[in-house]
Amino acid sequence: MATISIHILSIAACLSAGFQQGYIASVLNQPYLELTSFINESWIERTGQPLQAGILDVLWSFLNVCFPIATIFGQFLAAYLCDRIGRKNTALLASVLYIPGVLLSAACKYLHPFFELLYVGRILWSLANGINSVNATVWIVECAPTKIRGRMAAMQEFFLAFGSLVTQALGVPFSNAEMWPMIFLPNIVFVVISLAMFAFVYESPQFIMRKYGDENKVRSEIE
Repeated sequence: MATISIHILSIAACLSAGFQQGYIASVLNQPYLELTSFINESWIERTGQPLQAGILDVLWSFLNVCFPIATIFGQFLAAYLCDRIGRKNTALLASVLYIPGVLLSAACKYLHPFFELLYVGRILWSLANGINSVNATVWIVECAPTKIRGRMAAMQEFFLAFGSLVTQALGVPFSNAEMWPMIFLPNIVFVVISLAMFAFVYESPQFIMRKYGDENKVRSEIE
């Protein structure tokens, strides 16, 4: 049972971390022209004037760098959350945070001219990914038996590539002026799957020992 649980844990944690990282890093690539056009059209609707090309480039660049900047903040926050509320609750909290991030990214087109919602959504999404990217690695390493620990931790890279592949595939039908918001929404399915899988995994033994100092409680959790 413990071996099954660690495999479920690894898949769920990597789906909420590595997969999300690959997804969010690649999701803007294919609908680039549609997104910049949306930002410019929103500005015209608001002010009556188009954005200068240089300013539009800056806004597009900032939309892209929201990901690494917010991810870094999330990674620092993860250290506090992991020790404060545990690995499992940290994963649940961060995974739930993905949902408003994804929904805001998709809904901004229908709430024009407020293109800033795209930035807010990307920041929330990236912050959650930063938290989960640290938490997933710590959680897996602390729970996996030594003989399979490397294999379980290495799943992060596979899921990262898989997340990027999914966005590239979605970009084919969704990279147009009407459908580009839809490229964000399929990610909700993967978030829900990971949340459901977290119900079947156990907390890190290290966290339980640190919090309760009870070895029997640790054994009851993982058996």
